Amino acid sequence: LAAGFTDARSLCRKFIAMYRLGSELLSKAPHYDWGLRSVKALLVVAASLRRAQPDLSQEQLIVSAIQSYHEPKLTPVDGPVFNALLNDLFPGVKAAAGTDHR
Repeated sequence: LAAGFTDARSLCRKFIAMYRLGSELLSKAPHYDWGLRSVKALLVVAASLRRAQPDLSQEQLIVSAIQSYHEPKLTPVDGPVFNALLNDLFPGVKAAAGTDHR
């Protein structure tokens, strides 16, 4: 399976929901990208994390990739909403320490 993710279907549903809700609920800041270019970049980050830290859970890798890719771009108002979305879609999953791959 792609980049070693064996639970890709379930992760994809959550990932797509995150992007859909992010585009709907966060402000319309011009530097936000919720399109295919962003999806591709985030998947590259997730695959890189998978190779670097194969012992992490697949959900933890995806959450780490989402956070490291999007959090630096968020406005202060959108940060809490973004984190709430992430926590709702991936309850109890925390990003791995030291996974900033911007």
